[in-house]
Amino acid sequence: MLKILQIQSPNQTEELFKAFDPQKQSWVVSDLRTKIEMQKVLIERQGFFLDSSVLRASDLWKLLLKRLSPELRIVSKDFAKSLLRSFITENAETFGINSTSEKSLFNYMTQLAPLALAVDSDEKISKWFKDNPEISMRWQSWYLIARTALRWMIDDKKTIIADWIPSFLQEADGLEAAWQKDIVVDLASEISTVEAEVFQRLGHVHDVTIIEPNPEWAKEFNYLLKPYDYLRAQSKSIESAPPAKIQKPSIEVLRLSGMLAEVKHACAQVRTWVNAGVQPASIAVVAPDIEAYWPVLSAFLEQEGIPVQKDQTVKLQSLPSLHQWVASLRAQTSRLNSVDLEVSYYGGAPAQELRYEEFISLFGAIYGEEDLGRNKKIKELYGANISLDKNMDRDAFLAQALKAWSRKDLQTELLIQVLREIFQNASARVELHYKEWLTYLENILAAKEVRVTAGANDGIMATPLMSAQSYLMSHQIFMGLSEENLKDRQRSHILGSDLNRLSLDLGFYLEHPDHSYKEFQLRWLCESSSTQNIFTFGLADFNGSLLSPSNFWMSLHAPEQITVPQRTRWDQIQLLPDTEMLSLRGRSPEEQDAVKKRIEIDLGMRPLPNLQLAQTPNLSASQIERYLKCPFVFAAQKIFKLQDHPGLDLDEDPRRKGTFAHALFETLTLPDFLADISDEELNELLEQLRVRERTQLADPRLWASMKRRYFKLGRRFLNFEKEWRKEFPQTQTVAAEKSFEFHFDPTNGAIHRDPQTGTIKFSGKVDRIDQYRGQQFYVVIDYKSSVADYKSHGSWFENVELQLLFYMWALEKEMLSEISGEVMGAFYYSFKDFNRNKGMLIEEYAGPMFGSAGRKGSKATTEEKGALLAQFEKTLTEVIVKIQAGEIAPRPYKVTMCANCEWNVLCRAPHLN
Repeated sequence: MLKILQIQSPNQTEELFKAFDPQKQSWVVSDLRTKIEMQKVLIERQGFFLDSSVLRASDLWKLLLKRLSPELRIVSKDFAKSLLRSFITENAETFGINSTSEKSLFNYMTQLAPLALAVDSDEKISKWFKDNPEISMRWQSWYLIARTALRWMIDDKKTIIADWIPSFLQEADGLEAAWQKDIVVDLASEISTVEAEVFQRLGHVHDVTIIEPNPEWAKEFNYLLKPYDYLRAQSKSIESAPPAKIQKPSIEVLRLSGMLAEVKHACAQVRTWVNAGVQPASIAVVAPDIEAYWPVLSAFLEQEGIPVQKDQTVKLQSLPSLHQWVASLRAQTSRLNSVDLEVSYYGGAPAQELRYEEFISLFGAIYGEEDLGRNKKIKELYGANISLDKNMDRDAFLAQALKAWSRKDLQTELLIQVLREIFQNASARVELHYKEWLTYLENILAAKEVRVTAGANDGIMATPLMSAQSYLMSHQIFMGLSEENLKDRQRSHILGSDLNRLSLDLGFYLEHPDHSYKEFQLRWLCESSSTQNIFTFGLADFNGSLLSPSNFWMSLHAPEQITVPQRTRWDQIQLLPDTEMLSLRGRSPEEQDAVKKRIEIDLGMRPLPNLQLAQTPNLSASQIERYLKCPFVFAAQKIFKLQDHPGLDLDEDPRRKGTFAHALFETLTLPDFLADISDEELNELLEQLRVRERTQLADPRLWASMKRRYFKLGRRFLNFEKEWRKEFPQTQTVAAEKSFEFHFDPTNGAIHRDPQTGTIKFSGKVDRIDQYRGQQFYVVIDYKSSVADYKSHGSWFENVELQLLFYMWALEKEMLSEISGEVMGAFYYSFKDFNRNKGMLIEEYAGPMFGSAGRKGSKATTEEKGALLAQFEKTLTEVIVKIQAGEIAPRPYKVTMCANCEWNVLCRAPHLN
């Protein structure tokens, strides 16, 4: 017999449960938390409970399905979607759908399941669509596809998801005999019409008591409570439960600046209640989605020292072992990307064979399998791709997947948890494409959680709104009362007017889109007995996006002014002196002193301690420049060996572009000046250079366009050089890319070709040296892609441009093999616009190899050159002394350069703090 028992408050449910007989009745609830709480009550009452005593509605449907259709396998939504994608692939042409239709089709299947699975509904619905052509145009085709997909999944694949079970049971034979106990239904607003029909059928042979929430404002949720209209029409009796004694709470309504302010106020309020003697277990912090608040809320509660009845969990996908496993599986397919390749490679044994900086340079941007060829070892490891379209059964996929598990016998309990989920959903005979198995595995890791720490049984309750009914707390804080948080995020693909017409014409009641579950639950909880309720709304979320207040919150006579949250323990700690704060954190006196010194260093109040270097590193002109520009950058790259290789991408890196251009100019000028090289010979030369320089490209097809650019560059270079040599015929190139090294003694300035005690090795490479034909006079040239940022000799020390000086100094000190003499000039050579006006020229030597400088800044005398070289040697000695002393404090020569410096997040320079 079906019976309706109306209640006006959740407290009445508590009174009804006292009369519940678990031996003869089953109490059906909506959520796991409520089920657990009721089972605790039964244990306190009788010392045990039966599994059938308190059930979630989904548990009841699963038990009934197993008894009526044991051949059906109940699968997760994620696995069902994987099956559905294979259905779409097989029937794409027939139904005119593609992979982008999966989400819409799945939603249609769930919403239309009561109609599509009803016996003899096909003829009725076909005629109904014919009588309603506008509705037919909107979604008849989707209905037909959804019906076909549902029957394919249930009849052919023998699978079903929990949401479809009530629709399947509504027409199942023998339903009434499949359950042996009377039933009490306590689902509040979370009962659907199709579930109501199943309960109505069970009421034919059992006593089924429907607890109907019937507050004064129930008519405001007409669509949400529609199932109770159906049940009342079918019931034998409608009664009102005995009224419960309800304590009306005091109410406080607050407008705060944002979600963070809500968290701070909630924590401070909980602390106030606890200090006033309220037991933590009597306090609840409730939000429509508590998980959105939890990362911040848990941190503040921890600082307050307030226990909480909520487990700390993490997603499986965030665990390194599982993340690396799935990354390895993806890296073996055409879904390869640089992130997966990195995670997989550095999680395995060969991680030390390739420096990370070099790896990022090679594989920071990859576009296909062919890009793996940039490194032979990587190609061997990941080149044998698995086809994403390969069809395989469950066991074949798992065999393939387990090969990529690199942890061997470590953390196997996590792996077992994943495998258990797969075995529960997929039978051995199910076949899917490899990409579908992989997507399903990814979805498992994204959905499943593992507990890190258990919640405290005597702590406060932090719970989502839809699970809060089981907690009859005396003190409650309701956070996040915005329209965005309370509205139903699942949108219906069918208009509400169409659903109304369907129910009126054919009597099929599908879920209406105007369901406000959370708002109903909020108002329903407010009918409970409690001491104090606080309702808060934050103007912005954690990202700063503005939120709209909910109608319910505004109906409580919400204030217009913003409330400043109470001060939390965290606020108090931050206001403490440093020593007290560190002492509270359990730091020893030695640690406190170290932290204090480190902060003073960051603030520029104390100098950074010098490094203790075992030996002075080898140096070059560029490294001397780098030290003078910023000692920290020098230390990061030279001492700490932190490298920054240019990445391979579709755009050619300036560093690689410069290297290739230098090699091209070298080949065109030495051993002979190739003034008359043909186009064919120049093209062949470029091909040889590509091999010699081991030019790596993001895509080999880019070489054709690059080659054309270098061909034009080579021609422009030759034309310029021919004109120059025509004007200055005594010019003879004697060296290009000329390497040299020497050993410098900073104590006396002596230079040696071979290492001596106390000397420091220097090395360098001069881009080009031209000789005055037959004389011991030379011109030093430094190629640059552009000379816009470079100056002539008068500003070299001011702008820290020392390379040309270094080359001049080394040449005149006879440190370049086979070349010795006097430097007549030193120039920057721009191969962007082919000019060599900047640098230094000795005016008295003008004529044979360069023209007179006139009034240009490059003009100099022999005495000025000598002064520059002397100052350079002095600067060199000073820099070496500082390097040997370990002075690496971030002191840029211009603070403006820090804005674009790639090291500015690491250096902790005081002016950046």
